[in-house]
Amino acid sequence: MLTIASFVGFTSCSSDDKEDVILNLPISKSMKVGDVYDMQYKSNWASNNTFVASVDNNGVVTANRVGTANIYSDVHRCQVTVSANVTLYNEPITEWGITQSYLISKRGTPYSSTSSAVAYDLNSDITPFEMYSFENNKLTAAIVLVNTNYTEDMLEHLSERFKPVYVDSEDLTALFINAESLDEAKTTIVTTLYNTKYWAVMYMLNDESSKARSTQADKIKELKLELEKIKL
Repeated sequence: MLTIASFVGFTSCSSDDKEDVILNLPISKSMKVGDVYDMQYKSNWASNNTFVASVDNNGVVTANRVGTANIYSDVHRCQVTVSANVTLYNEPITEWGITQSYLISKRGTPYSSTSSAVAYDLNSDITPFEMYSFENNKLTAAIVLVNTNYTEDMLEHLSERFKPVYVDSEDLTALFINAESLDEAKTTIVTTLYNTKYWAVMYMLNDESSKARSTQADKIKELKLELEKIKL
């Protein structure tokens, strides 16, 4: 009888412990890119946004990129917020399709503008200039100039927010996307040398007409010319 009672007591305690663990699981968690957090509870865990945070069945959460994700199982849900270790500049507005007047209402009065672009003087040695490009009065691209002395920080800044696709050492360009694959991405980010002092970090709408690399190269050339015109 003592053995049976002990066994019953053990299983009852285990059930209570399980309930206690569930009750003690966080409903929200703040993490930095690269952090790992253990929920310490095995279940059929999943993430609604693995681009930002992933999780295994042991409840081990990995912070992949800046953003928010819901980590959930059949017994619990936790909102994970991932922040950056490196922030070199504020990300430009990339609400593709908005009008020039609407962007100005959100961003403020530009120091220079044309019918197809608006530019902002950021008064910074690191990122002195920002430009937005429009086609048919719809936002399709944004450019931030970044001082080449901060190349490593620039790449870290981008890697913590976007997925690197390739680096071309000959053309001195790199491509990042805001999704797991190029087909899913709504934005592509290309870094290319503007001159010996600055990188041009180009955020571009990734639609069906712009997915070809040759088309993208043409777009980069167009943006560089537009950048020259609006800076004059």
